[in-house]
Amino acid sequence: LVQRTGSALQQGWALFALARQARRMDDVERARKALAEALEATAAAAGSPRGDALRSLCQLGLAWCDYQERRYDAAQKRLDRGFLHPGAGEAAQHNPRLRAEWLNLQALLLKSRITARWPRGASEEDVERVFACFGEALLCAIEADAFTLIESVSSNLGYATWLLKVGARGEHGTDGATRLEAIRWLLLSEWYRQRHGLAARSLWNLLSACRIARGGLPYAAKPLRAPASPLPHDEVRERLWPFGELLGAPRQTPHWHTVTEQLLGDLRAQPKAHSRLETATVLLEHAWQTVLRERSLRKALPLLRELEELLSAMNRVDRAFFEGELKSLREGLGWA
Repeated sequence: LVQRTGSALQQGWALFALARQARRMDDVERARKALAEALEATAAAAGSPRGDALRSLCQLGLAWCDYQERRYDAAQKRLDRGFLHPGAGEAAQHNPRLRAEWLNLQALLLKSRITARWPRGASEEDVERVFACFGEALLCAIEADAFTLIESVSSNLGYATWLLKVGARGEHGTDGATRLEAIRWLLLSEWYRQRHGLAARSLWNLLSACRIARGGLPYAAKPLRAPASPLPHDEVRERLWPFGELLGAPRQTPHWHTVTEQLLGDLRAQPKAHSRLETATVLLEHAWQTVLRERSLRKALPLLRELEELLSAMNRVDRAFFEGELKSLREGLGWA
C-alpha cells in the first residue's frame, strides 16, 4: 500500500513501482489504477524535468498495460503522442531510461504487427526496424545503467531472433546457429538478473531456451519446411559457455526435461508468485519435454489436464496458442 505522505514525486514513484509489480502479476486493472493515481498526484509537477520524466513513464506504463492485454493499436496510439515520442520533448530526448522503455515497447509492437500479417511473412525492412529499435533500446539502457532494462531488452532480443529469424522464415538452418544466437541473448538476460540480484531466475528466459532448443516455434510462426533436430542440453551448455552454466541442470545432462522439471518445482513451491500465463507455459513445456524424453504421451497427461483447466480464464489469443499446442501433442504432431 502507498502511504499518502511525502512529496508528490515520492508518491508518484511509489505508485509507479506498485503498478509495475501489479503488471508482472497480470493484475492489469490494479496497475492502471495505480498509474492513474500517480498521474493525478504529480499533476502539479508537469512541466518540470523530473515531473515530466515520471509522468512519461506512467504514460508508458499505461501503454504496457494495453500491450499486455493484446490491445496493440491502443498501445501504439499512446506511444505516438508527442510528449512520449523520443523525437519530441526534453524528457524524452535527454532521459535514456525513458528512451529505452519507449524503444523496447515500440520494437515489441512492430514485432506484433509482423506476426499479425502471417502467414504472408515479413519483409527484411520490417525485421530490420525491429532489431534497430531493440539495439538502440539496449544502448540507452546501458547508458542509463538500468540493469532491469538491459535484462528485459536482452530477453526480447533473444525472443525476436527466434521469432523473426526462424519463425518468420520457416527454417532453422542446418547447424542450429540461429537458435544458439537466440538462446545466447536469453542467457545474457539471465546473467544480468543473477549478477545484479534483480530477481530469481526467469521462467520466461529458461522456458524459451528449452523451446528453442527442442525445435519448437514461437506463437503464430510459419510451419517449418523441414523438421528441426533438437539441440541437446549438454551441447548447448558447452557451445554457450560461460552462459550455459545458467541453465541449471548438471553439465552432462542431455535432456531439457531436467530444466523444465526444476522450473515446475519452483512454480509448485511458490504458486502465488507466478501468473496464470507463467503457470500454463511451464506446464506446456514440461509436457513437451516429457513426451520427447519418454517418446510417449502417457506421463504427460496429468500436466495436460492441469493446463486445460487454466484455458477458460485466458484471453482469446493466448487460449488459441495453447489449444494449438495441446492438439499437436495429442495428435503426435510437432517434433516429438
